[in-house]
Amino acid sequence: MALLGLSACSSSEETELELSAETIKVNTRASNGSRSVETGSLDSYFSLLFWQEAEWNKLASGTEATPLYAGVEAIHPVDYYNSMLYDTQKAYLADTQSYLYATGFAPSSCLTPTSKNYSVLQVDNQLSDANRGRLDFMSCDAREVQKGSYVDRFGQDKNKLLFRHLTSKLVFVGWRDKSMEQQEYVRNVRVSNIQMSDENGSWRAVLTPTQFSWKKIPEVAVPSEYGTPPSYGFYGYVATKVKNFSPQIAPENPNDQLFLDVDNPIDSCYLISEPNEDGSMKEVTAGVKLKMDIYADLSFSKDFTNGPVTKDKVWKNQEVTVYAVDANGNLTSNPITAFQPGREYRIYIYFYRTHVYLVAKEEPWQQGGVHYVPIVGEDDNPLE
Repeated sequence: MALLGLSACSSSEETELELSAETIKVNTRASNGSRSVETGSLDSYFSLLFWQEAEWNKLASGTEATPLYAGVEAIHPVDYYNSMLYDTQKAYLADTQSYLYATGFAPSSCLTPTSKNYSVLQVDNQLSDANRGRLDFMSCDAREVQKGSYVDRFGQDKNKLLFRHLTSKLVFVGWRDKSMEQQEYVRNVRVSNIQMSDENGSWRAVLTPTQFSWKKIPEVAVPSEYGTPPSYGFYGYVATKVKNFSPQIAPENPNDQLFLDVDNPIDSCYLISEPNEDGSMKEVTAGVKLKMDIYADLSFSKDFTNGPVTKDKVWKNQEVTVYAVDANGNLTSNPITAFQPGREYRIYIYFYRTHVYLVAKEEPWQQGGVHYVPIVGEDDNPLE
């Protein structure tokens, strides 16, 4: 039987807990899944904290609390442990009736706690804009089901640790129209200088989080799979500070061409609207618009070697409204008023012979119509 001294954890008076010989093994997953991440990359690590019941009760209602175990680092992405167990190397309490409760955050390699109770996480300020745009920040919130004991262990479906996305994801998709069949070819689609509208009707840079704080989660950001909230609501990390940044959207392989008349994923990035003090998003009453510069390489030749080739064809300062969906997932004619954490927004770039269309809609719902915004290029024929 092992003993754990708690003098540094909970009080100035040293106390000891009896520990079992069994280590805590957990399974984890991201709400609605996450993008593929390579082990060893910036966003492949996550951190867990384990709390005794009395401290967890404080944490779950927004009161300052102290974890029993902190800084439990996993070296693989969250979804890696969806169907296998991560051995934390931390022991259960020997008292078979004593539960431990789990919370956490990701990616731990880019988030630094500013206090021993982990109530505030600071984003690494040395990160480049390119890296910031690719980080899927997540919170493992205070949920009563995420508990385990020596006789009712973690690693079951009922107590799988669920990580909630803390930012919005923009997904850019290219589409080559049938009118271009055997006429014109498109590759290396890029997007830069992405801006969003504000409440005053002006344009501003898009935003990335610089700090997360432990607060009550705004209702709109609570995943449906959480079920009925307790009377005090659900608590977890929310973005509380942000900064301007300039994400760059580009294909992994610039030589990959757009297939005809199908979705061609280009790239994605993570961003957020400006938060209020309580972690909710400030709304743009007239609806959120995006403005961006679009680049592409165009050719009459399929192999891009014969005949004229236009590199870096550009459509500058192009605008599109992002439209919302209803409670059933059907696209509406109402624009979104903020980029909500945990939501995905798809930007479709439709290429025609003489112009492009932009379509922006909320995801993951696929039903409903689409709204087209015609955008004419700088000349009528891209190759002339």
